[in-house]
Amino acid sequence: MANRLSKEKANLIASNYMTNGLKKVQALLDAGYSTSYANNVGLKLFDNERVKEAIARIQASTVVKSEYTIDDCDRDYERIMKASEENKQYSTSATCVTGRARLRGWDKDNMADKQEAEAITPEELELLKKQAEAITKPNIKLNAG
Repeated sequence: MANRLSKEKANLIASNYMTNGLKKVQALLDAGYSTSYANNVGLKLFDNERVKEAIARIQASTVVKSEYTIDDCDRDYERIMKASEENKQYSTSATCVTGRARLRGWDKDNMADKQEAEAITPEELELLKKQAEAITKPNIKLNAG
């Protein structure tokens, strides 16, 4: 069976998706689909081979142009988070945890299709728990005087 989605439309959907913070519904709305279609049937378009290929092309092009990958970004978050914890800058650590979650697609804004969320390993869960605990642990010392 022939692919009914045109290459142009697939490229438009992929481009919208890659430039709007990976929001699928918004990408479909920007491509001209109705709200009802975008929220329901339209999400299946992201399983379409032409859309997948267009997204992969854009991602590959971005990496080649910038030479900065998701793994590089993740390492930067890790480095900044450790330094901020050592300097007791817990709000910066919290921002890094949030950034890393978004990088992996764990934020609810990117979770239009909850089935697509990257599975979290038990080790990653334990690390995130420790980081959250370190960030929220009160570090206040009162001097009696």
